[in-house]
Amino acid sequence: MGANGVCSVYCAVPSDRLSSKAALAIKAAIKLAHGREVCFVCAVDDEGVVRSARVVARGDVGKVLALPGFAQRGEMLVHNHPSGILEPSEQDLEIAARVHDDGIGFGIVDNLATDLYVVVEVPRCREIKVLDAAAIDRDLGPGGPIAVNLTRYEDRAGQRAMASEVARLFNEGGIGLLEAGTGVGKSLGYLVPALRWAAANGERTVVSTNTINLQEQLVRKDLPFLAKALADQRVRFALLKGWRNYLCLLRLDQARAAGGSLLDDGLRDELESIVQWSERTTDGSLSDLPAPPRP
Repeated sequence: MGANGVCSVYCAVPSDRLSSKAALAIKAAIKLAHGREVCFVCAVDDEGVVRSARVVARGDVGKVLALPGFAQRGEMLVHNHPSGILEPSEQDLEIAARVHDDGIGFGIVDNLATDLYVVVEVPRCREIKVLDAAAIDRDLGPGGPIAVNLTRYEDRAGQRAMASEVARLFNEGGIGLLEAGTGVGKSLGYLVPALRWAAANGERTVVSTNTINLQEQLVRKDLPFLAKALADQRVRFALLKGWRNYLCLLRLDQARAAGGSLLDDGLRDELESIVQWSERTTDGSLSDLPAPPRP
């Protein structure tokens, strides 16, 4: 495996991955550059065949990344290796991983455009299942699963409007800035569409909070409640705090090694209790300690 997990095992791909039109364009451009490196952005059909190629840069393929909007999602970045050896370099692998995140494939071609080695295929867009804003509204409205399972349910128009807006953002993308006062029910307003989207599209949603207290509320109260209320889907969640809330095993080993010279007897005893706790804790976080340690 190469950088970022991209496979670096070389395997020349037959020229059936190149249409005659694209091959002629690539070969001509490389010839005009006297066999030096040329970078192309290529259109690829549904069968993965390169149908057309346009020159975007001449020289090191890394220079292409500095070009604004050099390729669109669904296209492939292709460059030649003047040596004729199509095995990707470490730089090639790094670039391939970077452009893949933008929905762009990556390949290497010989100077005669007879062989194309596809390092990373063009990521195919999967079908997105959009959320039904009306269904989200019903989830939170009277007679919905929230109302049925909540002892003191109160219909909140602001909460339903917020949830519908969050659902729209999931469907269309973009950034939403919403302000809501106390009592609107903001947590359920974003958690319900987030959970519905996750279930429909097999994706995760990250909810970042300003305080650990709100994290604890979501994990201990709101999400367990929704796991029960939204019985037609599976609700899974996990809590991740800032790294300062977790025990570092490397530093623990270092502290044990240097404890005899740096710590007094009382602190050494406390350190040993942390060592024992580290062997049985399930998440290694401060909140799991019976008593918080001294700084």
